[in-house]
Amino acid sequence: MKQLFTRTMVAAFCLALPTFAGVIISDNFEGNSYALNTTPNGWTVTGGTVDVIGPGYFNGLCANGTKCIDMDGSTWNAGDLSRGFSTIAGATYELTWDMNGNNRGYGPDSMVVSVGSVSQLYTLASNGALATYMLSWVAPTTGSASIMFSHQGGDNVGILLDNIQLTETASVTSAPTPEPGSIALMISGAVALLALRKKTA
Repeated sequence: MKQLFTRTMVAAFCLALPTFAGVIISDNFEGNSYALNTTPNGWTVTGGTVDVIGPGYFNGLCANGTKCIDMDGSTWNAGDLSRGFSTIAGATYELTWDMNGNNRGYGPDSMVVSVGSVSQLYTLASNGALATYMLSWVAPTTGSASIMFSHQGGDNVGILLDNIQLTETASVTSAPTPEPGSIALMISGAVALLALRKKTA
Protein backbone atom coordinates (compact mmCIF):
# COMPACT_ATOMS: atom_id res chain seq x y z
CA MET A 1 0.00 0.00 0.00
CA LYS A 2 2.92 2.27 0.69
CA GLN A 3 4.02 1.58 -2.87
CA LEU A 4 0.58 2.62 -4.15
CA PHE A 5 0.77 5.86 -2.19
CA THR A 6 4.28 6.58 -3.48
CA ARG A 7 3.29 5.86 -7.08
CA THR A 8 0.24 8.11 -6.80
CA MET A 9 2.35 10.96 -5.44
CA VAL A 10 4.96 10.54 -8.19
CA ALA A 11 2.29 10.42 -10.90
CA ALA A 12 0.62 13.57 -9.60
CA PHE A 13 3.94 15.39 -9.45
CA CYS A 14 4.98 14.31 -12.96
CA LEU A 15 1.67 15.35 -14.49
CA ALA A 16 2.17 18.84 -13.12
CA LEU A 17 5.63 19.24 -14.67
CA PRO A 18 6.34 20.71 -18.12
CA THR A 19 8.23 18.71 -20.73
CA PHE A 20 11.13 19.95 -22.83
CA ALA A 21 11.11 19.04 -26.52
CA GLY A 22 14.43 20.67 -27.44
CA VAL A 23 15.51 21.73 -30.92
CA ILE A 24 12.87 21.52 -33.65
CA ILE A 25 14.72 23.22 -36.53
CA SER A 26 18.46 23.73 -36.90
CA ASP A 27 20.10 24.81 -40.16
CA ASN A 28 23.47 26.38 -40.98
CA PHE A 29 22.94 25.81 -44.74
CA GLU A 30 26.18 23.86 -45.12
CA GLY A 31 24.28 21.00 -46.79
CA ASN A 32 23.26 23.20 -49.73
CA SER A 33 25.04 23.75 -53.01
CA TYR A 34 26.10 27.25 -53.96
CA ALA A 35 23.42 28.72 -56.21
CA LEU A 36 21.71 31.94 -57.22
CA ASN A 37 17.92 32.19 -57.02
CA THR A 38 17.59 28.88 -55.21
CA THR A 39 15.52 27.24 -52.49
CA PRO A 40 17.57 25.89 -49.54
CA ASN A 41 16.84 22.30 -48.50
CA GLY A 42 13.75 22.03 -46.28
CA TRP A 43 12.65 25.63 -46.84
CA THR A 44 10.13 27.49 -49.00
CA VAL A 45 10.95 30.68 -50.90
CA THR A 46 8.10 32.95 -52.02
CA GLY A 47 7.68 36.50 -53.27
CA GLY A 48 11.17 36.64 -54.79
CA THR A 49 14.51 34.84 -54.57
CA VAL A 50 17.46 34.13 -52.26
CA ASP A 51 21.04 32.98 -52.96
CA VAL A 52 23.24 30.41 -51.22
CA ILE A 53 26.74 31.91 -51.10
CA GLY A 54 30.07 31.25 -49.38
CA PRO A 55 33.79 30.59 -49.91
CA GLY A 56 34.58 30.47 -53.60
CA TYR A 57 31.14 31.78 -54.49
CA PHE A 58 30.98 35.46 -53.56
CA ASN A 59 33.91 34.77 -51.29
CA GLY A 60 34.28 36.59 -47.97
CA LEU A 61 30.72 37.85 -47.62
CA CYS A 62 29.54 35.36 -44.99
CA ALA A 63 30.92 36.61 -41.69
CA ASN A 64 31.57 33.14 -40.26
CA GLY A 65 33.57 32.05 -43.32
CA THR A 66 31.14 29.34 -44.42
CA LYS A 67 27.90 29.24 -46.37
CA CYS A 68 25.05 31.65 -45.70
CA ILE A 69 21.92 33.01 -47.36
CA ASP A 70 21.85 36.32 -49.25
CA MET A 71 18.22 37.26 -48.59
CA ASP A 72 17.97 39.49 -51.69
CA GLY A 73 18.45 37.09 -54.58
CA SER A 74 19.73 37.84 -58.06
CA THR A 75 16.38 38.73 -59.64
CA TRP A 76 16.13 42.18 -58.05
CA ASN A 77 13.20 40.85 -56.05
CA ALA A 78 13.95 39.88 -52.43
CA GLY A 79 12.51 36.59 -51.16
CA ASP A 80 10.56 35.33 -48.17
CA LEU A 81 12.27 32.30 -46.61
CA SER A 82 9.87 30.20 -44.53
CA ARG A 83 9.46 26.83 -42.84
CA GLY A 84 6.54 25.25 -40.99
CA PHE A 85 6.48 23.38 -37.68
CA SER A 86 3.96 21.67 -35.39
CA THR A 87 2.82 23.42 -32.23
CA ILE A 88 1.52 22.40 -28.81
CA ALA A 89 -0.85 24.71 -26.95
CA GLY A 90 1.01 26.59 -24.22
CA ALA A 91 4.49 25.75 -25.54
CA THR A 92 7.11 28.48 -25.89
CA TYR A 93 9.01 28.55 -29.18
CA GLU A 94 12.33 30.40 -29.30
CA LEU A 95 13.84 31.33 -32.65
CA THR A 96 17.50 32.33 -32.88
CA TRP A 97 19.54 33.25 -35.96
CA ASP A 98 22.72 35.02 -37.05
CA MET A 99 22.72 37.87 -39.52
CA ASN A 100 24.96 40.68 -40.70
CA GLY A 101 24.95 43.47 -43.27
CA ASN A 102 25.28 42.81 -47.00
CA ASN A 103 29.04 43.68 -46.97
CA ARG A 104 28.81 45.27 -50.42
CA GLY A 105 28.35 48.95 -49.69
CA TYR A 106 24.60 49.09 -50.31
CA GLY A 107 21.87 49.65 -47.78
CA PRO A 108 20.70 49.85 -45.19
CA ASP A 109 18.59 46.71 -45.62
CA SER A 110 15.50 45.70 -43.66
CA MET A 111 13.95 42.31 -42.93
CA VAL A 112 10.87 41.22 -41.00
CA VAL A 113 11.38 38.04 -38.94
CA SER A 114 8.35 36.09 -37.69
CA VAL A 115 7.70 33.09 -35.48
CA GLY A 116 4.03 32.18 -35.20
CA SER A 117 2.11 35.44 -34.75
CA VAL A 118 5.09 37.42 -33.39
CA SER A 119 7.16 39.49 -35.82
CA GLN A 120 9.89 42.11 -35.65
CA LEU A 121 11.49 44.44 -38.20
CA TYR A 122 15.30 44.57 -38.26
CA THR A 123 17.41 47.10 -40.19
CA LEU A 124 21.14 46.63 -40.78
CA ALA A 125 23.73 48.87 -42.40
CA SER A 126 25.92 47.38 -45.10
CA ASN A 127 28.75 46.93 -42.60
CA GLY A 128 26.44 45.70 -39.82
CA ALA A 129 28.40 43.23 -37.69
CA LEU A 130 27.47 39.58 -37.34
CA ALA A 131 25.21 39.09 -34.31
CA THR A 132 22.80 36.52 -32.93
CA TYR A 133 19.15 37.54 -32.60
CA MET A 134 16.23 35.96 -30.76
CA LEU A 135 12.43 36.05 -31.00
CA SER A 136 9.98 33.97 -28.94
CA TRP A 137 6.30 33.07 -29.15
CA VAL A 138 3.84 31.10 -27.02
CA ALA A 139 1.52 28.91 -29.12
CA PRO A 140 -2.13 29.54 -28.20
CA THR A 141 -3.32 26.26 -29.75
CA THR A 142 -2.07 22.86 -30.87
CA GLY A 143 -1.64 22.79 -34.63
CA SER A 144 0.90 24.32 -36.98
CA ALA A 145 2.77 27.58 -37.47
CA SER A 146 5.77 28.86 -39.38
CA ILE A 147 8.93 30.89 -39.13
CA MET A 148 9.62 33.45 -41.86
CA PHE A 149 12.40 35.79 -42.88
CA SER A 150 10.90 38.41 -45.20
CA HIS A 151 13.45 40.74 -46.80
CA GLN A 152 12.24 44.18 -47.84
CA GLY A 153 13.07 45.88 -51.13
CA GLY A 154 14.94 44.40 -54.07
CA ASP A 155 18.33 45.64 -55.25
CA ASN A 156 20.12 42.30 -55.69
CA VAL A 157 22.04 42.81 -52.41
CA GLY A 158 20.62 41.75 -49.07
CA ILE A 159 21.09 40.87 -45.42
CA LEU A 160 23.18 37.73 -44.89
CA LEU A 161 21.44 35.03 -42.83
CA ASP A 162 22.84 31.94 -41.09
CA ASN A 163 22.57 29.47 -38.18
CA ILE A 164 18.81 29.34 -37.75
CA GLN A 165 17.49 27.40 -34.77
CA LEU A 166 13.98 26.92 -33.41
CA THR A 167 13.64 25.43 -29.93
CA GLU A 168 10.61 24.40 -27.93
CA THR A 169 11.81 25.66 -24.56
CA ALA A 170 8.80 24.56 -22.49
CA SER A 171 5.51 22.82 -23.19
CA VAL A 172 2.51 21.40 -21.47
CA THR A 173 2.50 17.65 -20.89
CA SER A 174 0.82 15.43 -23.45
CA ALA A 175 -1.78 14.46 -20.85
CA PRO A 176 -3.88 17.30 -19.37
CA THR A 177 -2.37 18.64 -16.15
CA PRO A 178 -4.79 18.01 -13.27
CA GLU A 179 -6.15 20.98 -11.38
CA PRO A 180 -5.03 21.29 -7.73
CA GLY A 181 -8.37 19.83 -6.57
CA SER A 182 -7.85 16.73 -8.69
CA ILE A 183 -4.35 16.21 -7.32
CA ALA A 184 -5.65 16.60 -3.75
CA LEU A 185 -8.36 14.04 -4.48
CA MET A 186 -5.81 11.50 -5.73
CA ILE A 187 -3.67 12.00 -2.63
CA SER A 188 -6.69 11.71 -0.33
CA GLY A 189 -7.72 8.47 -2.02
CA ALA A 190 -4.25 7.01 -1.57
CA VAL A 191 -4.21 8.01 2.12
CA ALA A 192 -7.67 6.46 2.64
CA LEU A 193 -6.56 3.21 1.03
CA LEU A 194 -3.47 3.16 3.24
CA ALA A 195 -5.61 3.71 6.38
CA LEU A 196 -8.04 0.97 5.32
CA ARG A 197 -5.12 -1.40 4.79
CA LYS A 198 -3.82 -0.76 8.32
CA LYS A 199 -7.32 -1.19 9.83
CA THR A 200 -7.94 -4.55 8.20
CA ALA A 201 -4.44 -5.88 8.79
